[in-house]
Amino acid sequence: MMFGLGGWPFSSITMSLFLLVIVFDLVLRGVSLWKSARAGQKGWFIVLIIFNTVGILPVLYLVFFQKKNKKK
Repeated sequence: MMFGLGGWPFSSITMSLFLLVIVFDLVLRGVSLWKSARAGQKGWFIVLIIFNTVGILPVLYLVFFQKKNKKK
């Protein structure tokens, strides 16, 4: 069994997908942390910064729980 950089666990497709998930998670986490901090939602901020759910919690926050700004 080969576990070097050319082996299955570290193939270029696997690494590309892994990096894509990391970037996706960082962007979503950053946006959700920014919005929760600006809205004064300390509970959400703490949960989002502690738990790593690969983008699930940030998406839930951004879609369902963020305070909506009402513009005139």
